[in-house]
Amino acid sequence: MARRFTSFAVLLCLVTAGCASGPRPAPAVGEAFIGPATLVIREEIGPRSDTVATLRHGDKVQIIGTRRSFVKVRTSSAAEGWTHERSLLTAREMDALRQLAIESGRMPPQGVATVFDLLNVHIEPARWSPSFVQIQQDERVEVLEHRVELRDSRPVRRQLLARVASPEPKPAPEPMDALALPMPAAPALPPHWLRLSVAEQPAVAEDLPKDDWTLIRNKSGQAGWVLTSRLFMDVPDEVAQYAERRRIMAYFRMGEVRDGELRKQNWMWATVERRNQLHDFDSVRIFVWSARRHRYETGFIVRNLTGYYPILLEKTGEGVVNGFSFPTLNRQGERVRRYYSFTGTSARFLHDLPEREAGRGEPALLADGDLSEPEPARPGIFERFRARFGGLPGR
Repeated sequence: MARRFTSFAVLLCLVTAGCASGPRPAPAVGEAFIGPATLVIREEIGPRSDTVATLRHGDKVQIIGTRRSFVKVRTSSAAEGWTHERSLLTAREMDALRQLAIESGRMPPQGVATVFDLLNVHIEPARWSPSFVQIQQDERVEVLEHRVELRDSRPVRRQLLARVASPEPKPAPEPMDALALPMPAAPALPPHWLRLSVAEQPAVAEDLPKDDWTLIRNKSGQAGWVLTSRLFMDVPDEVAQYAERRRIMAYFRMGEVRDGELRKQNWMWATVERRNQLHDFDSVRIFVWSARRHRYETGFIVRNLTGYYPILLEKTGEGVVNGFSFPTLNRQGERVRRYYSFTGTSARFLHDLPEREAGRGEPALLADGDLSEPEPARPGIFERFRARFGGLPGR
């Protein structure tokens, strides 16, 4: 009886071991992170293949294989499937995305924009860049930075896996002296060699297509790049109608005006006439509400600027706007920060201060524009006349 029980136990152990043994999981050759907001992992490469998992932005996966531009990954739940390499981010790209969110948190907003349809937010200002979140219809986001980039229809293939150094090639054997032959004499120059030596004029490169991109920040603090043409600044229609086909790049509330029982805001905006410009705006205009005419009128305007973000407002302790400033180029082509005072209905030029050159989109921020410094020499009669009467209606 004991022998029969022992045999049965041995047989049971062998069967259990045979059932437990299966194909070992493929070893991981790398790791990556999910780029899009949601990503479907499929059993095979084909788009009609069964779904094995649905992952979210930032989920970590293991890379266990590659085939052309597709990558086979293993999720935290041990599910294995295929996705395109453009949908994956490296650890360095994830760190850069987190750093962008931190840096954007210190950028002063240049206005609030909305969209009329779903809009993808990219980690880089490029159409092929992965989208990690979407702006929903009528969602409001803050505008932070503007950039123009060449439109690249072919995405740059990123290196998800570490490259293995190839072995150095063996040096070629040196030729034997016995086989070395003397060099033949050089041929004579052709009779028209001077004419052949004239360098051809280089062909004029055609204008490459470009895209306007805007760095935005949503209410959750996430920051990324969207196409500028898909954004619409949240300016009231009674003011936006004066844009004259110019694009509004920034806007600010300049104070409240009472007109009987009505309460109206004065507005300042910055616009640009043509798209794909390396600067951010070329005109600044202030609209004030006329309690006598019950309409908006131009209180100040300046044109032909080469202006850049950020526009900063100066406020009193009670929160009343009494000045503003922005980076621009002066007549000598030097980058300066230009200061204006604001009295509630009009603005007056104060002075220019040199601004330390900074990276594109990271101008040197001067603490809210220090307007308390001693005022320089008084402007001439032409500057005073333009500052006082330059905002008359109809300009």
